Amino acid sequence: MSVFCLLLSFGRRCVAADNFLSFLVWNLVLAFIPWLISAILHVRRFAVRSVQLFLMLLWLLFFPNAPYILTDIIHLGKGKSFLLYYDLIILLAYSFTGLFYAFVSLHLIESILARDFHIKRPFIISVFELYLCAFGIYLGRFLRWNSWDIVLHGRTILSDIGIRVIRPVFYVDTWMFVFFFGTMLVLCYQSYRSFLTHTRNDK
Repeated sequence: MSVFCLLLSFGRRCVAADNFLSFLVWNLVLAFIPWLISAILHVRRFAVRSVQLFLMLLWLLFFPNAPYILTDIIHLGKGKSFLLYYDLIILLAYSFTGLFYAFVSLHLIESILARDFHIKRPFIISVFELYLCAFGIYLGRFLRWNSWDIVLHGRTILSDIGIRVIRPVFYVDTWMFVFFFGTMLVLCYQSYRSFLTHTRNDK
């Protein structure tokens, strides 16, 4: 699916001769990172627990980048009008791929929590992570923060987060976005898990 997305982007650039939506390629790379980290954690067992915890924290930091691509749909209609439907296909393809990376990655983390930390109901943690992810997406889409900015501008980011936690009534739009977007992610992820369960039971 990632290759299909790249081919769509290449085709659009050839037809339209512009760079509109080219940023999706970078967003797809960022969406790939949490999957890569979770795959490494799943395949390899680390003798030093601190290394494993660091990688899991790094995964949590980059995880919002995967479903973040869903919000790129706001760019639909900003390009050349005769390419509207082509742009829609591109945005949907990238969104689906990003969401798929997110769910596969999260499911791997669930198995790691159950295997290495003996957590009996990792899905409960996944729900919390998805709402946390929605908050991260808000920070990226509306406040324009990136995952690596926590290192470069950590104090400012913590200030942006803190004021919304301390004074939620002044940031109703923030928490409405987090609630509805997070709920959508939870329901979609639950559907994904149910599909996996039924598929395994049918074998």
